[in-house]
Amino acid sequence: MTSPVHKARIPVSGFTFLELVVVVAIMVLMVGVMVPVYRTSMNAVKVRGATRDFLAALAFVQEKSVTSLYEYRFCMDPKENTYWAERLEKYDADHEKVFEPVTDSFGVKRTMPDFLRIKDVRTKTDYKSKFPYIACYPNGGCDIAEVHLDNTRDNERMVVSTKGFLGKIEVKQP
Repeated sequence: MTSPVHKARIPVSGFTFLELVVVVAIMVLMVGVMVPVYRTSMNAVKVRGATRDFLAALAFVQEKSVTSLYEYRFCMDPKENTYWAERLEKYDADHEKVFEPVTDSFGVKRTMPDFLRIKDVRTKTDYKSKFPYIACYPNGGCDIAEVHLDNTRDNERMVVSTKGFLGKIEVKQP
């Protein structure tokens, strides 16, 4: 009589299908929660970066005016949402100042991101081009001005103001 051969079962390690489904479901929920948080934080980073670029350009134009002993203008076009630098080149026959766009990298016309708009510029306006500008003088001073930057994504507003003779630049969120 022959005895039946009993094979010993070798334990197999691994996951069941149900365990895999639960883990994938948890991961999907986590991603679903994190994507809006990530987008919000990235929007905030982009707004801060664009605002810093705007302020850095204004401060650099002001410093360039002092170091070169020329009057500069920080010009803005709210309709096109751009800004750039101009330098006093000469006086014309009528003793009017003639400004030319700066060709160095800091003077290139720059465009603000679509979600950050230049609004409510309260400063001087060039009578020929009709663009608002902030004049920066070789003594370190600048025009008194106020520029509102509207963040259309978060419905926030920042106010950039220059304080005139002292050349101080401030940013506030009302």
